Amino acid sequence: MYPITIDSFSGTSLAVLLHHGCYHEIGPVFERALTLATERGLAGKNAQGYGVYFDDPEKVPVAKLRSLAGVSVAPGAYLGGKLQRFEIPAGQYAILDYAGPAAGVIKAYQWLFAEWLPASGREPAAFPLFEQYLYDPRARPEPLRARLFMLLK
Repeated sequence: MYPITIDSFSGTSLAVLLHHGCYHEIGPVFERALTLATERGLAGKNAQGYGVYFDDPEKVPVAKLRSLAGVSVAPGAYLGGKLQRFEIPAGQYAILDYAGPAAGVIKAYQWLFAEWLPASGREPAAFPLFEQYLYDPRARPEPLRARLFMLLK
């Protein structure tokens, strides 16, 4: 139903801000993270936006959902006071290419876990899923274009 590839990802360093609550309400946190990163000269032309999602919204109450919103930065870059560093490790990932309404991405995740994962014979590693946004992080286009990453064992 969705295109999946298994490929290596070289890892990346992120400058992020923490978000608690509904994943669909993370937009202002992205804007704040991008503003801070831009002010510090961290978000250049090639910066990519990333969202990291720690909890399953079907099992965790909305108020307790944890996520990160941020942008890619040079390894070892000085982040200043408010931004935090989050490292995405290199490894082999299942990558789902998604294009559609932002509200529809939940169906892609459901399909990934309910259909693809059991049929794949693969196991996810103990690392949160993350999204890499395929557009300038200063823009928020519709439809959403993103790559959803699941680290594999």
